[in-house]
Parts: sequence; C-alpha cells; structure tokens
Amino acid sequence: SGVSDWHPNYYNVAQYGPDCEVFITLKASPTTQCIIGVRVGGTLSNPNSYGFNANGGGSGVHKILRVDNGTDTQLGATFNQTLAVGDSIGISAIGSTISAYYKPSGGSWTLLTSRTDTTYSSAGYLGLESEIGGWKCDDFTGGTASGTSAATTLSPVSYTHLRAHETD
Repeated sequence: SGVSDWHPNYYNVAQYGPDCEVFITLKASPTTQCIIGVRVGGTLSNPNSYGFNANGGGSGVHKILRVDNGTDTQLGATFNQTLAVGDSIGISAIGSTISAYYKPSGGSWTLLTSRTDTTYSSAGYLGLESEIGGWKCDDFTGGTASGTSAATTLSPVSYTHLRAHETD
C-alpha cells in the first residue's frame, strides 16, 4: 500500500500525557491495517509517535511501532490476536513502557504485549490512521492515564474533533 492509501487523523483539542492511552471499538470486520497512536507530535505528514499497528486482514498479526518523522520502526516481535466486530484494542504509554491491549466484545481488557522505549517522553495528541476501505471503528477513547493499566471508564470523544489530513 502506498502513502496515499492511508488516512491519518489526530484529536487536536488537547495533548495528553505524558502517561496516556487511546482505545477504539471495531464496528466492522477489518480487512486492512489501522494504527492507533499516543504521544503524537511533529506534523501529520511527518509525525513522531508510538502506535499499535493492528492488521485486520484475517491474519491477526500486529506490532507496536515507533514513528520517527513519518518513518515506522517496529519495536520487538509481532504478536497475534484475532479481531472481531465489537472487540476493542488500545495502546498506552506509561513512562518508557508502551503496551498493547485487547478486549473481546463483552469481555475484559487484557495486556497483549509491552515494549520499552525512551525516544518520546512528552505529552502529545491521540491518533488514528487507517488504510482506505478496511476499518470502521467507534468509541475513539483516550486521555491522560491515571494508573498503570488500561482505563475502562473514559468517555468516547466526539469524532467532530478529529482532524483528517490525507497525503496524495
């Protein structure tokens, strides 16, 4: 997929963190990739951030990324989790620990994996980026983390505050 196949967005109302988290709920069976991000800084065309790169194309193989000036660097090994409609995924950055979470529809949050990285330690925006045609999600939720595990009581933010930027 080329750069023009991706739609990056960020919640530009406030910066959160430096300890922060973001979560989404799947509304359709995803067929492509999506990245939800924390500590998003820089510009949308060349961001810096940490992201949970979720692959919905049936493979269930995901990764945690560090994005440096728009270039992805995978942190550690890939990990597996099948995703279905109604499931939720999330990422948190608590200190130098970047963690990916999963919650099955009607279930509880579980930690999928964690990585350690000290490159970005400041507050930043929350982000959502997806390939064209593959993801439908709801309940884009996040903010400053109040503890060391996935928050389940944050209220979803309004999509009207997400600002889209497409690179063609």
